[in-house]
Amino acid sequence: MIHSKASDTAAALTHQVWLDLWPTAPSPGLSRVTSAQQLQDDDLIVTLGAGPDAAPLTDLSARVAVREAGTRVWRVVSTGAKTVRVRPVAVPDGTWNGTPDLARLGEPWVRDAPSRQFYVPAAKRQIGRLGSMDALRKQLTGHPLFGEWERAYEAAEAEENEERAAAKVIWDGIVARREARRALVERLNEIAGDQLVYWADFGGSDGSGSLSGWLASKGRLRTYLLGLHAANMITSEQYEEAERYMALLEQ
Repeated sequence: MIHSKASDTAAALTHQVWLDLWPTAPSPGLSRVTSAQQLQDDDLIVTLGAGPDAAPLTDLSARVAVREAGTRVWRVVSTGAKTVRVRPVAVPDGTWNGTPDLARLGEPWVRDAPSRQFYVPAAKRQIGRLGSMDALRKQLTGHPLFGEWERAYEAAEAEENEERAAAKVIWDGIVARREARRALVERLNEIAGDQLVYWADFGGSDGSGSLSGWLASKGRLRTYLLGLHAANMITSEQYEEAERYMALLEQ
């Protein structure tokens, strides 16, 4: 999406509302998970590194943990005796391209994102429970900026859809131009009775390209077709038709 005020506003509000879900004081809103039995389906968790240089989760606020985790925020889909299976959660990063729909909180960026299995506990990973999805959704919809966020997000999405529609019109025009030129080339080869030339796209945004093949340059194609006409291998009407197509392809 093109950088715009609507997308900036939506991205900033999404990021703010997301961070506001998490307390800034240590411990409240965040509990360290040391056993899979502490988790239930639809819990939201974060994972952070463990080791001598890692800050203990118990020393962090939920907000700091979410920031530290970055994209390592997960939704529990099932639990076992010593394992938990999770799916990634789309987390806003303050940019429009990194702004999920908060109304779908808990879903991944990609609908069919594969799940992962974590062992609990794990020597190299700290797991923190942020809360249940039901509680977080209620907290989200009760946020004082939720209505403003909804309007901003809808405005940015509408603008993006307009841009996509405009881009599709341009792209459809490019495709139509390319297809029309390929059809002209096919007809030229049909008139000549052989695969003399082909159309090569330049891949540009204007659908430009050119005739390719040995006969395509230095007037060789016209000379060849004149020879066919002189030898009565094509009719005058066919030669005139070919001339029109060659002129169109040179534009």
